[in-house]
Amino acid sequence: MPDSASIARTRKRRRKLADDRSRKLLGPILIIVLVLIADQITKFWAVSALTDLNSVPLLGQFFQLSLVYNEGGAMGTNLGSSSFYLIIALILIPVLGFYVYHSRAN
Repeated sequence: MPDSASIARTRKRRRKLADDRSRKLLGPILIIVLVLIADQITKFWAVSALTDLNSVPLLGQFFQLSLVYNEGGAMGTNLGSSSFYLIIALILIPVLGFYVYHSRAN
């Protein structure tokens, strides 16, 4: 009889550890999703609101919003075609996901 009780406790403990691990991943996943949503909303707004305007002054000449298209990659780099950036992203996203999954606190 004591063996079955310890087996039940072990199963409960394992289930609790699995739930704790899942909760630790919830934060990074939520941040990623919120950043992606905010990125898409601001891009949609910029294209719809700034297309026909030269610039929109917010603080006079000091701070203005202008619609500019980036033909290269991040920060205006031009390391290759858009396929190059797609391939790099498809490699890096799973690697970063693996890192986040395995580097979370136990």
